[in-house]
Amino acid sequence: MSIECTTILGTFVGGIIGWAAGYFNAKVVIDTQKFNNAATNFKSAFVDEIRFIDDFYSIDRSGRDIPNILRNAIDKHEKALAIFICHLSSIQRRAIKEAWQNYTGEDKHLGKPTFRQYSHDGTSNRIKHNVKLALKNLNAVLEFAKHK
Repeated sequence: MSIECTTILGTFVGGIIGWAAGYFNAKVVIDTQKFNNAATNFKSAFVDEIRFIDDFYSIDRSGRDIPNILRNAIDKHEKALAIFICHLSSIQRRAIKEAWQNYTGEDKHLGKPTFRQYSHDGTSNRIKHNVKLALKNLNAVLEFAKHK
């Protein structure tokens, strides 16, 4: 084979390798952007409820409790989950469903979670315990939405 043929062949092979590397790199970047956008939208669906639960934020909590707040937001949260779950692998889907079950609890009324596990009897220790439990379970669900 002559030097000219080798140069042409080398240029051709190098071009194909460069194209493939560029294509797959661009695909990874685009997929990462799509995931990060979906993760941001998913987390955004929970902002109001996190603000209510977490004592760090100084909002008016009088006359309202965690189960009522979460029950009122369940449709918004379920829609966000249904959209976000499409961006997860099958293993992650199973794991987020388990975390979701821990967050929503076993108790249902008319097919919707009651969030009874976060109810309290008015004692300070029980309220603090339930706040920690609600944040722990909610953060376990949102853990899947960490940006890549």
